[in-house]
Amino acid sequence: MQRESIRLGLCVGFLSATLRQKLQKSFAQHLAPYQLEHRQAGILWVCHAQPKTQSFISQLGELDKNYARIFVEDLQQKGLIERVQNPNDHREKLLILTESGKRVAEETFALMLQSQKEILSAHLSKDEIETLQKLLHKCFVGIHQINI
Repeated sequence: MQRESIRLGLCVGFLSATLRQKLQKSFAQHLAPYQLEHRQAGILWVCHAQPKTQSFISQLGELDKNYARIFVEDLQQKGLIERVQNPNDHREKLLILTESGKRVAEETFALMLQSQKEILSAHLSKDEIETLQKLLHKCFVGIHQINI
């Protein structure tokens, strides 16, 4: 059996992790005035359209439940999110954005798109960026079995 030569260009994990680090670092600079971590911005985005449970947030972001709790508590202290009883399951709390939380979600999402465009458009065409987004979304949906 012939061994495959080591070519990092074939390693999706390496390539995506490196791109993620670059995107995350750039976005963190845009987020600094909000005093939020990128995962907190993500929580706001996920809850923007409709309330979600903390356990859903943990599963979606593959985030330890304790870290999710810490992030949610901080968002609550900042007045961006409220926890209310889930009418369908009294054991759970739903995370609902306040008006301020909705505004911050929209502003930080726009900043993320801007940051992402600045980095990606330096190397990819608009069509290539759209293809990349579609492929990543397809993988995400397949892995998590949910459509976002």
